[in-house]
Amino acid sequence: MPIINKLEPFILSQDETLRSFALQVIDKSHLGTEETFFKALEVLDQLPIDPMKNKIVPYLRNIPLTERMVEELIERLQREDGNQVWYVSLLESLETVHLLTYKDQLAPIINKNTLASYVSLLDMERDELLEEADSVIQELESSGFNQSLFQYGKRVYRELISRQELSKQEIERVILENKGEDYFSYKGIYYVYLAGVQKVTELVPLLSTLLERTSEDLLLEEVANTLIKMNTEEVIQQVENYLIDLDTAYSAVEIIENIKLPLAEEVLLYHFEKTTDMTIKTMIADALCKQLSIKAIPLLATFVEEDYDRGMMNLKEPLYACCVINNIHHPQVSEWKQSIQEEKDRLEKRLSKLTQTQVKSQKVGRNEPCPCGSGKKFKKCCEK
Repeated sequence: MPIINKLEPFILSQDETLRSFALQVIDKSHLGTEETFFKALEVLDQLPIDPMKNKIVPYLRNIPLTERMVEELIERLQREDGNQVWYVSLLESLETVHLLTYKDQLAPIINKNTLASYVSLLDMERDELLEEADSVIQELESSGFNQSLFQYGKRVYRELISRQELSKQEIERVILENKGEDYFSYKGIYYVYLAGVQKVTELVPLLSTLLERTSEDLLLEEVANTLIKMNTEEVIQQVENYLIDLDTAYSAVEIIENIKLPLAEEVLLYHFEKTTDMTIKTMIADALCKQLSIKAIPLLATFVEEDYDRGMMNLKEPLYACCVINNIHHPQVSEWKQSIQEEKDRLEKRLSKLTQTQVKSQKVGRNEPCPCGSGKKFKKCCEK
């Protein structure tokens, strides 16, 4: 059975651990479908509205928007149900040509100047688009990272790609130029992103070497997303080389866990038994759960009772989800579930003293301890 068919029913689960696990795996692996989207919105309608955080919508951003999905979002925005800011965040990924189609409906909802700047891209010639991209890059380089501006730059480059104005050779050239520098420029990072948009599989070996640049979080994020989109055995084989060293293992595990091919499970099982580094072993254990690996369950059930890296995560959560979703009646499932709930209760008390907004406003590395005090890595806790 395809993994998406196992996961989608649990989007509707009343058990938050199972629901979040299913949504996270679907999102990171780019498995989401229109059906995923509407099931998730069904759950959203049952949850309390919180304009500052959302347990559903952030997991839907990698699902390509269909006409039916866009119309649903517009209807919800007009309804003003309190989740407007989250619905708009999904529409940010709508291709520019489709923004034009829905311009009249979106005009009262999206900032007028923002919408106009997006639509104006359709009238620009190649050189104008390149100038616009350069302008975005200069602003990012001079003023520092800005999420909205960075996403706008992606939109500009996607417009160039949609017109076939940037060749695979040009993408490779820019990446190679940046590889020779001390730090990747924003232009280089955008071209890594474009390699994923175009699925330039010929660049897998080159892109994999960028995992060595462990201090460049934004670059690593784009490299990981691009290689996951490639979704090939070659990606697994190239990235496997980076599972051994802790610095590169963070990204390598993330990539392999989100490629749902038999080879991924095989490689993860091999390195789980081989590695002696407790942090790497813990990450691989989590990845095996997200592969829904039935073979791994006996190994992980033993490991979770031993001295794993508890500062990295509560491994009982993904293991519990893996067992339930696979319909494996492990004798410790009930115990794990109770332990998970107790930890969530403790975390809720800590989070009451520190809002999600405060956490996100701090410049925290994805692999650093989360400022909320949970003891987990930021990317495994409050990054969403």
